Amino acid sequence: MHLKVCRDTLVDPAKRFAYDRFGPSILQWRHCSTIRDYVMVGVKDVATYYAGALVVFVLFGIFGYMQEAVYWRYLALASLFMFELFTLTRPEAPIILTKVVNPVMTLFKSHPPYLQYQALDLARKLLISFFIALSQIRPLLFPPIPGKDGEAISGQQLDRLDALARSSEQEVTRLMGLELIPFAGDAASMHDLRTSMRTWLVDNTVRQNPQVRDAIGRVVARRRADAPAGARGS
Repeated sequence: MHLKVCRDTLVDPAKRFAYDRFGPSILQWRHCSTIRDYVMVGVKDVATYYAGALVVFVLFGIFGYMQEAVYWRYLALASLFMFELFTLTRPEAPIILTKVVNPVMTLFKSHPPYLQYQALDLARKLLISFFIALSQIRPLLFPPIPGKDGEAISGQQLDRLDALARSSEQEVTRLMGLELIPFAGDAASMHDLRTSMRTWLVDNTVRQNPQVRDAIGRVVARRRADAPAGARGS
C-alpha cells in the first residue's frame, strides 16, 4: 500500500507538484485534484501560520517581551513569508535552492537534494534561531541606558527631565531677581554687590578646592625657594 501511494504521487503531475512544495501532508487533502486546488489549500495553511506568528509577536510586544530589534524581527518574518509564497506558487524550484543550497549539501555531505518543502521547513527553523540570537546578542551589543530601577530611559522620561530642568532654572532666575530688587536702579550698589559676590566665589569656591590649594602651595614654595636668602621670611 505504501508503494502504491508513492507511485500514485509520483506519476500524478498535480500530486507531484504539491508533494514537492507541501510535503506528505498533501496525502490527507482528499478533496484536491488539480494543482490549483493544492496551491489554494497550501497557501491558506501558510497564511494561517504566519498570521498566528504575527499575533504572537504583537502580544509579546504588548506585554513587554521581545523588544530587541523589533524592526528586524518583522522584516525577517515578512521576507520569509514572501519567499514561501514565491516558492509555493512557481512551477520550478527557486534558483537559490537548485544552484546554491543543493550543490553545497551534496558536495560536503551525503545528503539528498532538498525538496522545496524541506528547504522551507529549514528556513523556518533558521528564522526561529535568528529570533533567539537577537534576544541573546542584541542586549550585549547595544546595552540600554540605565534609568530608574535599572530600566532604560525612554523618550518620555527624557522629556520630563528636560521640563524639570527648565522649571528649576526659571525658579532660580526668579529667586535671584527677587534678591536683587533692593539694588535695582542703583548702579554703584549693584557694582559693589557684583564685586563682593565675585570675591566670595573666588575665596569660598575656587580657593577652597583641594587641587587649587595644592597648586597655590606649590607656587608659593617655588617662589620662596627662588627668592634671596634674606627675603624668604619664615
